[in-house]
Amino acid sequence: PKVGDVAESKRIVEKISGVRTYGYRQPRMFPVSLGDIRASGFIYNSSLNPAFIPGRYVHLSTPRTCFMEENVLQIPASVTPFIRFPLFWLSNHVLPMSIYHAMIEWTLKHDGYFTTYMHPWEFFPLNEHPEWNIQSIIRMNSGEKLQKRLDALIKKLKNRGECFCTYQLFVHSRYPNLID
Repeated sequence: PKVGDVAESKRIVEKISGVRTYGYRQPRMFPVSLGDIRASGFIYNSSLNPAFIPGRYVHLSTPRTCFMEENVLQIPASVTPFIRFPLFWLSNHVLPMSIYHAMIEWTLKHDGYFTTYMHPWEFFPLNEHPEWNIQSIIRMNSGEKLQKRLDALIKKLKNRGECFCTYQLFVHSRYPNLID
């Protein structure tokens, strides 16, 4: 983003929502200046995928779990321990559910938490629109199928006694002095 875009984004979101914004996530998880993040008044940044995906992410030396950098809390998207397999939106689309769930359980056991993200457009029936020329791997299990997969994941985690919370509550629980 251009200098000032991060601050302007914060100003717009807070004006529209009427709520103070504590965290930032760069679209497509592209790199963002931590100086801009900090100067804009954000407490945390969740724009990091600590995985190796050729042509997209090369973050093999980046910590897999929360860490402070330049006075900004970095909250990376979860990847599995050791092999750093990304547990993001696309994994939920293409992996067999039993494997995806096992990887999440492994990560929860090792890290004590799991973070992921999905996009609103994924819940649209993309297969009904071949004219959009969207790759089949992205269309796979979109729409209602993805809703069912996410619902099954949430139910499984709740049945295990896992907690769900916002990033703000997550930050406050681990770093109580960061958020007033």
